[in-house]
Amino acid sequence: MKGLENHVKFIIGRTNFYSKKKYTEDNTIMAWQVGNEPRTFTPENEAKFTVWLNNIVDLIDSLDKNHLISTGSEGKNSSNDSMEIFERTHQNPNIDYLTMHIWPKNWNWFKADNAEKTLPTTLENAGKYIDDHIKVANNLKRPIIIEEFGLPRENENLSAASSVANRDIFYNYIFGRVAESVKNNGPLQAANFWGFGGEGKAINKDGKWNPGDPLTTDPPQEPQGLNSVFSSDKSTLKIVKDYNLKLKK
Repeated sequence: MKGLENHVKFIIGRTNFYSKKKYTEDNTIMAWQVGNEPRTFTPENEAKFTVWLNNIVDLIDSLDKNHLISTGSEGKNSSNDSMEIFERTHQNPNIDYLTMHIWPKNWNWFKADNAEKTLPTTLENAGKYIDDHIKVANNLKRPIIIEEFGLPRENENLSAASSVANRDIFYNYIFGRVAESVKNNGPLQAANFWGFGGEGKAINKDGKWNPGDPLTTDPPQEPQGLNSVFSSDKSTLKIVKDYNLKLKK
C-alpha cells in the first residue's frame, strides 16, 4: 500500500514539463481514477477491497480538490456480477461519478461469426446493463458514464477495409441511450468509445503487435485493429460527431 500511495503522491504532485502548470491546477485534466477495472475477484474480498478503494480515493481527494475522482470500475462485471457489491463499494462521497464498461465480445454476448443472431441480444443485454447501473447511480445520487465500449468489425477482421455495420448499430444504440438520458436530466451523462486508432493498422495477419509496429487503440496483448476506429471509418466517426453535436446543444 505504501508504494502505491507514494506513486499517487508523485503523479498528482507533478508539474507539466511543457505548460509549467501543476497537475493539481491543470484544467486539461478532467479527473483522477484509481485504476483500470479494479476488481473484488471474490465476494470474500469485498470488505478489504472497499477499505483499499476508500483509502486511495481519500488520498487523491486530500491531494487535489480541483479535479473529479472516479474508480475506473467496469461496474457489475468488476463486482463479482453483483450490483449490490458495486453499490456498496462506491458509497464514498469523494467518488464524484460512477463508471461502467460494456464489452459484448469479451462477455460472450456477441459472436462475430453469428452476428445476425447475437447482435439483437447484445443490444438487449447492453440495455439491461445500463439500466441496472442507472438505478445505482440514482441511489447514490451520482452521475455515471459508459467509460469504455467497443465491438469488433465484421467477422473480427482487422483490416480497415472491412465492414463496421454491426459496430455502427452498437455505437448508435449506446450514444442514443446517453443522449436520451441527458435530455431527460438522467444520471447517464457521457460515453467514451474504445477507441480511435487513427492511421494505425495491423501489420501481421494475426494482429500481433511487435516493437516498431504502428500503434492502434488496441493494447499489445490483443489483435491490433480489433476494436480500433480508424480515420477511414467515416460512418462510425459521423455517429460520434453527430451525437457530440447533439449533446452540446
